[in-house]
Amino acid sequence: MRIDRKNVALCVLSLVIASVPCAALAHGSGFWGEEAVADSTAPLLVSIDFDPPNGVRRADPAMYTSFDAYVVLDGANPGNLPGGLRTLTLRFGVSEGTSSAPQFESLLPKKLVMGGWREGIMMASAPCAAEEHIVIGVLHLFYLGKPGSVTILDHPDFPRWVVDCEDEARVFEVGSHGGIHSDPPPVAE
Repeated sequence: MRIDRKNVALCVLSLVIASVPCAALAHGSGFWGEEAVADSTAPLLVSIDFDPPNGVRRADPAMYTSFDAYVVLDGANPGNLPGGLRTLTLRFGVSEGTSSAPQFESLLPKKLVMGGWREGIMMASAPCAAEEHIVIGVLHLFYLGKPGSVTILDHPDFPRWVVDCEDEARVFEVGSHGGIHSDPPPVAE
C-alpha cells in the first residue's frame, strides 16, 4: 500500500469506524490501492432533496431566512450495497450570492466527517446505514435573495465513492441537484 494522504485518510476512517487495521485492508479488501468502479447492479443515486423523502428539488425560501438542502442516497438496499453504507465522498457547489456561508452536518449514525463542503467531504458511519433511502446529511443555508442552485460535485481525491460494509468501493451517480428560486440545473452525463 502506498503511503500518501489519500491512504492515510481512508486508514483513519477504517480504524475509527470499523476498528480494522490498515494493514489488513491493504491485503484483499478490495478498495485499498484500487479504483472505485461502477457495478452492474442498480445505480446508487445521490440527490439534493429539500423535503426528504418527497423528492423536492426546488426551494423558494423567503428573503433572509434559513433553509436546508438534504443530501440523500437512494438504492442502498442490501442486494445493491452489501451490509449498507460505511463511507461516502463528495463536495458541493452553492451559487455565489444565493446563501451566506453554508454549514454541512452529517446525519449518519455515529458520524465521522473529514473535510468541508467546498473542498470535499469524506464521511463515514458506524454502524453501517442500511436503508433503501438514506438521508446522509444536510447543508444549512441562509437565503440572500439571489436565485441559484446547490450542486453535487466530485470529491477531488475520491470522486463519488461509496464504500459498503464489506469494504467494496463503487461510484454513485448524481440523481438531481437542487434549485433555489429556480429549477435545478441538469445533471451532466
